[in-house]
Amino acid sequence: MATDPARQHASPYLSFSNNPINRVDPDGGFDWYTDTDGNLRYDENVTSQADVDALGGGQYIDESFSDGINAYMPGGGIMNLETGQFSPTNFVASFTEPLYGRSSIEGYDYVAAVTTLNSNAESCPVGYCAKYVRLALEGGGLSTSGRPGSAKDYDTFLPALGFKEVPTANYQPMTGDIVVMQAIGNHVHGHIQMYNGEKWVSDYTQNGFYPYTTSRPTFQVFR
Repeated sequence: MATDPARQHASPYLSFSNNPINRVDPDGGFDWYTDTDGNLRYDENVTSQADVDALGGGQYIDESFSDGINAYMPGGGIMNLETGQFSPTNFVASFTEPLYGRSSIEGYDYVAAVTTLNSNAESCPVGYCAKYVRLALEGGGLSTSGRPGSAKDYDTFLPALGFKEVPTANYQPMTGDIVVMQAIGNHVHGHIQMYNGEKWVSDYTQNGFYPYTTSRPTFQVFR
């Protein structure tokens, strides 16, 4: 009943790129994709996952709702791609800013941080997870002056450095992500770990997400 406001096709009346089964276009605008860093991007030549792969990889967000990421929509609303629900009341400062992509922290190189993390990692836990992650942050170029003494207290220190908290629902790790776990049982100082792209590493290379055999503490993710 109306023309496409983005004028992205030859016909102004063509919607969903003529693929309403696999595509979503709630505002009548352009199609978007996330790059390998999780940043939301637009490219007029990207209309499929193959196009995203040709650019170096990422996720074509209109291909599937399975990843549960949130996408900025024109006008400041947020689309939850897992539920397909559009929320015009959840406004953001700018829909061009990455929602859950890596934080832009001046002077910080997450690759160098991960390299430092890997090079220092022990073969078994030595009880200094906060120290080893702190050394990784410093290896990435950050000053950790004023850092807390306990791993669990990095939940307020990391945002002060510029990291952003990432929702834990449907969480998929990204290289350089840092997880802060709160105290539980005898682990009064909590725990902190970083993802190296393949495994979680603290003062040692862990076998899984949780460093403890049975305990499952609450945690926060920072990127």
